[in-house]
Amino acid sequence: MSTESLMAFIEKVSKDLETPSADVRLTYNLRTHTFVYSEENFISEFLQEMAKKEIKSAALDTYVRKIAPDMTNTLRTTLLNMTLKANGGQKGGIAANFKEATTGEISFVFTTDVRTGLPPNSWAQGQKDVFDKIKRSYHKGYGAFFHGVRGHLSAKAKKGGEGGIARSEAFEGAYVRGGRLMKGLAMHSGHAMGQGVVETRMREAFDTHKKIVRQKTDKRKCLAEEDLIADLKKLGIDLDFMRDPNTGVMTFQVSMEGATGNILRGQAMREKLNAVRTRLQELLSGGIPKEMYSELKGSDSLLLKDRKTIINNIAKAYKKNKYVRVVTENTKIKARKKTVNKKLAGATVTRGKRGKFSDPRLPVGVSGSSGGEQPKFAIQNIIGLVNAQLQDRVGEKMVDPRLENRSGRFLASVRATDISQTAQGYPSIGYTYARDPYEVYETGSGSRFASAYRDPRIIIDQSIREIVSQFGLGRLYTRRQ
Repeated sequence: MSTESLMAFIEKVSKDLETPSADVRLTYNLRTHTFVYSEENFISEFLQEMAKKEIKSAALDTYVRKIAPDMTNTLRTTLLNMTLKANGGQKGGIAANFKEATTGEISFVFTTDVRTGLPPNSWAQGQKDVFDKIKRSYHKGYGAFFHGVRGHLSAKAKKGGEGGIARSEAFEGAYVRGGRLMKGLAMHSGHAMGQGVVETRMREAFDTHKKIVRQKTDKRKCLAEEDLIADLKKLGIDLDFMRDPNTGVMTFQVSMEGATGNILRGQAMREKLNAVRTRLQELLSGGIPKEMYSELKGSDSLLLKDRKTIINNIAKAYKKNKYVRVVTENTKIKARKKTVNKKLAGATVTRGKRGKFSDPRLPVGVSGSSGGEQPKFAIQNIIGLVNAQLQDRVGEKMVDPRLENRSGRFLASVRATDISQTAQGYPSIGYTYARDPYEVYETGSGSRFASAYRDPRIIIDQSIREIVSQFGLGRLYTRRQ
């Protein structure tokens, strides 16, 4: 790895992380969120929260399990009554994205188009704030539930008994402010593990700039992600908390969880982010220690190679003396393996007069000879490379007013199928996606949902072209299978 490109990476990431977390959170609040509710999980989280506030008893456990189904039914009714208005307010909305598993788990995909029918909270960004929509969706059911718990504890306190009074007072002290019951102090809308704001923010900053870091031996090539992460760790930058890219496009899954646990997890993540910020600034101020150059991934620098060569030459003479024990530092030189080109079918090589090889004569059909066709062995290899990046590229483009990634079904179905050549010799890449039901958005489909914005072919075509542009193939055609 060249230290120049690594320092450029450090500088850019550091700049990205300067934005206040509150501003980043507001940006993320407009992204697609999947709200997942499990009655059993809610009960568990709520009782854990009560226990942390010293509010626990067998009677409370029984009561919570008794009234939790009422909250679940209210939430289910609320979500089913919501409608998803297509294209920013088009009349005649379609059914919202509601799902209920046989296990009783409810999920609902919230986007900026979803309307809750309730005014947004004062801190929200109006009707488009997706995170606020989730809170408003369970507002009614959870409110009744929380008031019920308060009434239960109050009734137990009135019956007497030191334990009942203590629990009621602890509840009032924890969740009542100015005579107002603050149910949000008990339960939060918490992100799924590894999908929080901090984890996502770090992943996006890393992904945005990782390609500027080059291999030490070949600056035309990017350093592999795992090598970059390993070298950053050696420099004191631990990114283990960074979001896993295998979770797909950077949308969020949210569920109801105890406030205390959620706050503690958030604090832990912020501490990790601040540690990265601090270390980045230290490196920007003092630079990468020279003694660490040899520890980083990639081949040795030229200076280090010269040093090792000199040591080897000196030590070689002493090693011939069997009475002398020679001990040196590590003088093994890492070097990039030479690339050996496979012999092209039909190519011939002739020896020149001075013992040198003349340029090979390539057969017709190979780039550089008459006919202008691209070498088939190179073209066929592109399909695997395209599919390795295609879903990520398409996912990045799935934002309003285009198709949005709600269920993940469309994105999972996108793939390149084959590559061929046109009569003029240009590559033509075939691709497919789940035409049932997404073909209705294609312009020319005759469907009332047809839209130039939502046509799946457009974002797939653009994504394939972006990927293939790195191979320098020039003109390119794509075709939907």
